[in-house]
Amino acid sequence: MKNHNQTKKLNLGCGKDYKQGFVNIDIRADVGADLVHDITDPFPLTDSSVSEVVAQDVFEHLTKEQQSSLFKELFRLMGKGGTLHVRIPNNEDVWERFSNDPDTRNLFLFGDTSESGVWGSHKSGHTPSSFAELAAISGFKLSKYSAVDTNYEFEFMKDNLPNLKGVVFINQTFGMGGAENFNTQLLSWFKKNKVPVKAWSTHDAFIKHLDSQGVAAGKISVVVDVIGDWKGLIKGILLFPAASVYYAYLTFKNRKSGTIVMSGFIEKILVTPWAKLLNIPVVWIDFGPWQPIFSKFFGLPKFLYRMVSKLPDFVIEPSENTRINNLNITGISTARTKVVPCGTNPLELVPSTPKKLTAYCVSRMEPGKGQDLLIKAWPRVTKEFPSAHLYFIGEGDFRIKLERLVKKMGLASSVTFLGRVDNLAKEISPFSLGIFPSVWPLEGFGLVLLEAMSLGKPIICFESGPYPEIVNSDCSIMVEKGNINELSRAVIRIFSSPSLAKQLGANGKKRFNKDFTINIIAPQYGRILLEAQIACQIRKTYPNIH
Repeated sequence: MKNHNQTKKLNLGCGKDYKQGFVNIDIRADVGADLVHDITDPFPLTDSSVSEVVAQDVFEHLTKEQQSSLFKELFRLMGKGGTLHVRIPNNEDVWERFSNDPDTRNLFLFGDTSESGVWGSHKSGHTPSSFAELAAISGFKLSKYSAVDTNYEFEFMKDNLPNLKGVVFINQTFGMGGAENFNTQLLSWFKKNKVPVKAWSTHDAFIKHLDSQGVAAGKISVVVDVIGDWKGLIKGILLFPAASVYYAYLTFKNRKSGTIVMSGFIEKILVTPWAKLLNIPVVWIDFGPWQPIFSKFFGLPKFLYRMVSKLPDFVIEPSENTRINNLNITGISTARTKVVPCGTNPLELVPSTPKKLTAYCVSRMEPGKGQDLLIKAWPRVTKEFPSAHLYFIGEGDFRIKLERLVKKMGLASSVTFLGRVDNLAKEISPFSLGIFPSVWPLEGFGLVLLEAMSLGKPIICFESGPYPEIVNSDCSIMVEKGNINELSRAVIRIFSSPSLAKQLGANGKKRFNKDFTINIIAPQYGRILLEAQIACQIRKTYPNIH
């Protein structure tokens, strides 16, 4: 082939459709292509050297990840304002057109491998909106599209790469926990990366914490709780009209500020309809399984949630466990659900004298978090190691019952309640290991595990909820959910083997740095928020696109 650095037009996956004036490209050497090339690999062409690309019946033969890579490569190759013509199957039309001819229907849907082998198979399908969104995030603006027979035909223009306009975080919360700590770090990361951030919350301590991280936060003046107790429900019902007006005002006020992000319950119910009416992008974060909440008050929370669950652009779940638990009860589109783990900034180990045979547990003090199970397991530990000591960190009304249990079991000299601490890293740096015995049905993730991993602490936890997605046998000992005997044996095993403790801790720190830092997780959130923004922009330009 002649010097392709001067090429101006490309015909990708040409097959036998040879176009004059184009460089015809195909992976098959027997079709007379000008360039035999695998389009999933980088092209041997210079940047901005192409003015037009035709890709007819090509993208469906790629996975979505390969499609994204191809768009990025075409963005590199094409000059500003260059045109991209794409044809992909209209699967809805195929399904209807050949409803009485299933063999032909399947051939259209899944491809024909008789001539091209594996390259003839279809690996993905799109609606016009989903394909336009995929192109837009790589810098291609939709100029026009149409349905032609069994296909969709698109024309795109190379534009600029899109940027996230801003983030509006609205959150009703009644305390500080793992979700609030993660949200703070996430918003702070956006702020540090030059993304405008506005935050609104009901909780003074959370607002103060956001402010301390450089995120300006406003106070939500109307508090509505319809998922707590009966008293809160009655009060919430009385305040519902006022709250609806207030959240409508808050939504309108922030209509040009960016993607709205919400992780609580009531704000999703009250903000999302207004946001969709104003075509504002919306992303929900569901931090845990909803079933225990949905079963309250004769199913009222479930009814309210499902009324609006089709409206958000995307819903982020922090674990596969949460996604599976919510899949059949929320009414949320599977295609609009994204699983992205939480992340955190690493804690810095504070130099201190190690306290041998010590364990700590960080969590809110409430039933289901497993502190009572750990207390019941501790006598077996102190029998083997009389000087072993257990520290609890956290606040909550359950502490009173836990203190009574400690006294009843004669463990007052072996168990200490530290309450809420200002410097977690300083407090836990001397301790030998972290124990996280949660059996809480609402557990959606486990930020406390990440904090322990970042400090190189060995971990013991129940094989419950999302925990097996966070840790593995290389960095932790997972025991059967609720099994007190196994829990005590695991503690004794680590206390008996300093080399095992050291190895588990080192592996956990390595795993944390590879998968769970906020600098790894936050960009994944940012991309989803950007996709929501793009989806709204496309809907605004093409109101009838679907």
